[in-house]
Amino acid sequence: MAYRGWNSRSGFDLGSPPPGTPGFYQTVTHPQYHGWPSYYGATASYGWGQYPQQWQWPNMNPPSGGSIPGMNFHNDLGGVGIPYGYSYIFPEEHCKVHVLKTPTPPWERTINTQDPTSHEKCMVPINVTVQELMQQLGCNNKDPKKNKLYEVTRASNGAWKKGLVMSGDDKTRMKTKITDWGWDKTRTGKPGERSVVWLWLTKD
Repeated sequence: MAYRGWNSRSGFDLGSPPPGTPGFYQTVTHPQYHGWPSYYGATASYGWGQYPQQWQWPNMNPPSGGSIPGMNFHNDLGGVGIPYGYSYIFPEEHCKVHVLKTPTPPWERTINTQDPTSHEKCMVPINVTVQELMQQLGCNNKDPKKNKLYEVTRASNGAWKKGLVMSGDDKTRMKTKITDWGWDKTRTGKPGERSVVWLWLTKD
């Protein structure tokens, strides 16, 4: 019999047709279409492949902590992200800040900034205080003397020079705005313009 195994003793074989068997209304195998996204919950590809029916692509949850807590929006519900139904109004002006990720002071070693894992790039609103910046970048030790921020500059061949130093117990400096130290929207790093702000922080 066509498409199905059969014998006179047990009749038709149970189960589906063998792989590659043509369909009932088509004489050739179905083409293997790509599963492109669609607006409806219908079958998107051969084999009943289907995309998740959400309003955004499936993705992992954003980190809720890490070394730079200020990179995530912590809402009043105890989670991370803008609450459903709300929009966020961004500040108009920002400063480009690059934070070096090294346990050793940068001026004691060489760091290749072409390596994206050597630092974090942040857009910081210029209306924050130095204390807010340090806390949002992870300087949150309960002993303020251990929270220190260093502004560093690149020398050559991966070398660095230590510049401005701020300590968490300096109450006067902690109240100042970052623009008071020249960290403003002009720090773009573009050719012919001021370099970005390079920082290294420690809380130990």
